[in-house]
Formats: sequence, C-alpha cells, structure tokens
Amino acid sequence: MQIWWDNSPHFNANIYMSGRNRACPNQPFTNNPAWINAVSAQGWGLIPTIVGYQSPCTASGTTVKFSYDVAVAETQGRGEADIAVADANSIGLTTGSVLYYDMERYDPPNPDTLGCSAASLAFLKGWTERVHELGYISGVYGSPFNANPSWASMPAASRMDAIWMARWDNVMSVWTYVSFPTFPTNVWNNHQRIKQWQAPHNETWGGVTFNIDGNTLDGPVAGIAAAKNRTADFDGDRRTDISVFRPDNGVWYVQKSSGGYIIVGFGLSADILTPGDYDGDGKTDEAVFRPSDGVWHTLSKANVYTPRQFGVNGDIPAPGDFNGDGKTDLAVYRPSTGVWYIANSDSLGTYTIRQFGLDGDKPVQADYDGDGKTDIAVWRPSTGVWYWLRSSDDGFNAIAFGISTDRPAQGDYDGDGKADVAVLRDGTWFLLQSTAGFNQFNFGLAGDLPVTGDYDGDGKDDPAVFRPSTGVWYALQSTAGFFAAQFGVTGDKPVPNAYLPQ
Repeated sequence: MQIWWDNSPHFNANIYMSGRNRACPNQPFTNNPAWINAVSAQGWGLIPTIVGYQSPCTASGTTVKFSYDVAVAETQGRGEADIAVADANSIGLTTGSVLYYDMERYDPPNPDTLGCSAASLAFLKGWTERVHELGYISGVYGSPFNANPSWASMPAASRMDAIWMARWDNVMSVWTYVSFPTFPTNVWNNHQRIKQWQAPHNETWGGVTFNIDGNTLDGPVAGIAAAKNRTADFDGDRRTDISVFRPDNGVWYVQKSSGGYIIVGFGLSADILTPGDYDGDGKTDEAVFRPSDGVWHTLSKANVYTPRQFGVNGDIPAPGDFNGDGKTDLAVYRPSTGVWYIANSDSLGTYTIRQFGLDGDKPVQADYDGDGKTDIAVWRPSTGVWYWLRSSDDGFNAIAFGISTDRPAQGDYDGDGKADVAVLRDGTWFLLQSTAGFNQFNFGLAGDLPVTGDYDGDGKDDPAVFRPSTGVWYALQSTAGFFAAQFGVTGDKPVPNAYLPQ
C-alpha cells in the first residue's frame, strides 16, 4: 500500500506507508490517527492507494495478474480489501475512510474470448463489496478507457464509490477527459471524482523539489468520518441537543449536550424550522423556510448565511440527505400535486422531481432502508397508511400504522440503521421497529409534542416529548434512562420536533 499527499487542487507526492510520518517526523504512522488531522489542518489531503493484482490483459509484463476465472477474481478482490483495511488500521485510517485500488489500464482483446473484462469487473466487485463490509469507502484509480463504459455500467451496489482518473490532458477539471468526450456525468457525480490531469513534472515546495503528477479533486480523501445529519446535534457530539426556537423574538436557544449554550437570532415568527447539516461538517445548522416567498435561509457553524429560493407558498419543506453525501438537501413536498422537488447537494447541482403522494399527505422522509440516504415518504392521515420509496432499489413500501389524530414520530429506535414507523397518541407510543418489532408504552400526556432524538448518543433514537404548557422535556433514553429538564417557555417550538410532520 502507498499513500498520496494531495494539496488541492494539483499537488501530490508519493509516500510509502512505512517508517515515520513525514509531516510530523517524531510521530510514527502506526496507530496514530492524530497525524491525519495534523496534515489535514495544513491544507493537505491523504489519498490512500493500494497496489496489488492487475488485470490479466494489462500491458505490464512485471505485475502479478488476477485470474480469468470470475469467481476466483472476485475472491482475489476481496482478499486485497482485507489486506488494505488491515494496513489502513495500522496507520490510524479508521472506518469511514476511503481506500483507492490502483487498477492500471487494461485492454481487453476483441473478441474477448478469455473474458478479461468480466474478470476485471468481478475483481472490482469483490474489492468494493468487501471494503463496504469492513466499513470503508471504495475507490479506484485507473483510466477513463476502462471506467467508461465498463465500470460505469456496474450495478450500483457493487460499483466503486469514487474514481481517480489518470488522463494527462492538461485540463484541470474532473468533468473533462480529452479523448473521452462522452465520459458519463450521471455516475460519480456527487463529489466522487479525482483527476490526475498533469504528467510528472518538477515543483518546489518549502525549498524541496519534487517530481510529481498534478491532480485536481472533487472527491473523498482519507479522514475521520463526521456524524451524518444527526437530529438537532448542534455541537457535533452525536447526541441530540435540547433546543427551542422562540417565534416572539426569532431566537434559537440550544443547551449543548457537550456543555454550554448557543443563543442566536435567526428567523421570523412565521418561518418554518428546517434544521439540518447543510455544509456536511457534522453539526446541525440553524435554518428556516419562509412560506410567503419560498426562500430558505441557512446559517452554518462557520457563520455563513445562505438564502436560496426553492419552493412556493403552500409547499411543505421536507429537507433530508437524499443523495447520501452527509449534507442536508433542500426539498419540498407540494400537496396540491403530490410532487417532491429536491435540490441535490451534488457536484453538478442537479434536481430530483418525483410524484409521490396526495393532497393531505404529510411528508415523513427518513432512511427506512438503511442505505445512508433519506427516502421520499408520506403518511396519509385519512387512512393511517405510510408510503415510502426505497432509495436503495427504487422499490415501494406501504403499511397501515396509526389513526388520523396520531402524531408521526419516525426514528431509528432499535439502532439498526433503518428508520422505524412510529406514532404518538395522547401520551401512548406505538413503534413498529424494523428489527425489534412492535412495541407500545405510555410516555407523556395528551398535548405533548414528540421530540424523538438520540439524547444519550448510543446510536438509538429515544422516545421523548416536549410539554408546551410548561416548557419541560421528558426523555426515555435507551442507555442512560429517564430524564426531565425544563428548557423553554410556552409558545416555544422544540427543534427536534421540526424533523417530524407538523
């Protein structure tokens, strides 16, 4: 295995994973994840690259080739993943990081009687699926000649999450590959590309001259994974924070679970709360949707204010991470037509428009299939039926659960990574958990608002309520047990409730 240091947009140097850390000479690589953060803080990124078996029809005469037999090739790909993950762990590259396999260009003959192309795809399938099983992100380095159309046509579940294309065309863009003008833009379009655009050349940095390639990136590099879109997690500690918005003065009040408070004025009394992690830093941002003009207003933890018009009066905001990149996407459900409009946070700024629902339905978007993406979903009060589209395979689910006066309270109560169907009925909770099954219990009073969230940080959502008449919070934590806290006054809007239908 080797590692590449990349200083975006165009510098990298080949450093082998042995000896000591070149950025911090007194610190060894082994079991020291701090060195990742150290070099990242200096504006450098790490591209861990694995060099092993190559395609049996590559031109190289000095590399070890994997088998033409597709079953054997897939097993060899899985074996390379095991080796790569073990090496990554030894230097502090933990789960959630990306690992790139170096697959040099190969040229299947025509006709491909021995099945070189099939074997190569089988190898990469084995690599990717095993990398995913071990909790890492799959990447591949190689040529556009092989990526289009061969790799691009792989089933999504087996296709690499990111590509690093070698094309020395002196065009510093991940979207342009001279000699390959039809390279697809409908795959690897969500911050999933690195391009080696410049041949080896000399550059001098800090008085030291390197002979290096030039790279530009809009894709993942090694790092410590941030929590994705946790409910009302303003401090990024993976726990839901007790928090309210006061319409009278437009102020957000947050009691951070890590200690201390956040008090920020942001919004107007008629705004609809739309909290989420819009910049992907692992922390919830203050955000509102203004029904009068369809404008979203977001305020990041870096104090960056962003207004954006997306929607019209009458739309119901339904934000979520629909493309699975860790960033909350703007989305609205239009009851008059049953159409969803989603502004994807991908590299190309694409949109998704999907008809799903009827007038009177309430959006209950969540990750019901556990693939890391928010699913389009609605709850129909008139029948008590939940409907959702699985983002993993575009399949459809429908289940009757609840009555018209219930308050939907979807969340991952059993911690299996899948959102569970749930309702609160006058102080009684009804859960239909995807792994743990049905559960019913009393917790709260009539008039309480559900504020489902992971308050103890154990990976399971906790049943919790906010009592508007007193401003008291009650939670039944799955690990830490019961708690009650007074935080807020009559008229306040509890922020975790904004993730649920109103």
